[in-house]
Amino acid sequence: SPSPSTTRRLYAVTPASQVQQRKAERAREQEQEQGRGKEAPRRPVEAWPSELVFYLRVTGLLKGLCSALDVADFPYLEAMAQPALRTVRALCPEPAASFFHPGAAAPARRELQEALQGKLEQLHRDGRLVGAQATVVVGGRVAADVACGALGEADPAAVAPDSLFNAFSCSKALAAAAVHLLVDRGVISLGEPVAAYWPAFARHGKGQT
Repeated sequence: SPSPSTTRRLYAVTPASQVQQRKAERAREQEQEQGRGKEAPRRPVEAWPSELVFYLRVTGLLKGLCSALDVADFPYLEAMAQPALRTVRALCPEPAASFFHPGAAAPARRELQEALQGKLEQLHRDGRLVGAQATVVVGGRVAADVACGALGEADPAAVAPDSLFNAFSCSKALAAAAVHLLVDRGVISLGEPVAAYWPAFARHGKGQT
């Protein structure tokens, strides 16, 4: 993925008065990369989705207009954001009739279910929550189970109990807490290889990790 500096440069407007200077700087950078034996970056545009190509062409057009007019601080991305969001939403399913999905599991503790629903609904009213799944398990039984809201800002489809979300690195904190809890209980040791507790991890030369 591109670095933050590359991304900023991609969307930054270059005033017409600075175009030649920027071209010279980029030419020097390419010469340095070639001198270090780096291959020229590939541009597999043919494999990109047509929507992405269209987006890049439109942003390039607006960026070029800003450059030609010598306007460096016009927020052209912000100007595109709302029309783009409306277009994406128009392609999505209709929003759910109610905030809470009716298909969640029957809770074992009704008071906990109502408290959880109330908290999530308050977060939604405060603008801090778009959609969520939340399940509380006590003693191996589902004590509360809630699916609510929409899948995203640009996707008004209702969150269901089986909706999938990209969690990125959200599980790292839970995994770290669970490992240290096991260490505290004497079940595992941080000095042992991972394969001592997870034998399959030793594959591909990771036995001493």
